[in-house]
Amino acid sequence: MNIKKIKKFYINTSKLKQKRWKKIYKAFFEGDEFTLLADQIKPNSNTSFTDDNLKTSIAGCYFVTAIDSANNESERSNVICVDNCPNIAVPNVFTPNGDQTNDLFTTIKDTTDFVSKFDTKIYTRWGTLVYETNDPEINWDGKDQNTGKELPAGVYFYSIYFSEIRVNGYQPKIYSGFVHLIR
Repeated sequence: MNIKKIKKFYINTSKLKQKRWKKIYKAFFEGDEFTLLADQIKPNSNTSFTDDNLKTSIAGCYFVTAIDSANNESERSNVICVDNCPNIAVPNVFTPNGDQTNDLFTTIKDTTDFVSKFDTKIYTRWGTLVYETNDPEINWDGKDQNTGKELPAGVYFYSIYFSEIRVNGYQPKIYSGFVHLIR
């Protein structure tokens, strides 16, 4: 799975018709108050800046204004809203045998971006809870969490309860499946 993390927000002001200084505003959720995100962007420039909130969410609504030579701010541009695309992924097999390869049942790197409120539960095929965590990386080592004993090879069922961070707020979701523990 190829996941690319977005860390910068780019704007090319040379494409805008009005050749003035620009400001960018953002609301984190639809209906929220807009706040100034970038100020004094030069005309006719390709400008990039880092939004520190992009690590947790790119969701939001944006608009641009222009500043004239008398320092008057224009009406806002069209409001553009973008959303996150969360995509939780876990392997279907792991081998907790101490060889430092696939020893943990864990989420695939960067697939837990844009989600919050994690709660993972792992059960035997008979419905016995053997592992529970709030850690987004899960990191299950194939042991019974209560006894510390290694569990036998077999198929285990998991449910991951989480909330997606979306432009219209937090959306509760459940991601469930099976994982094969091989020794």
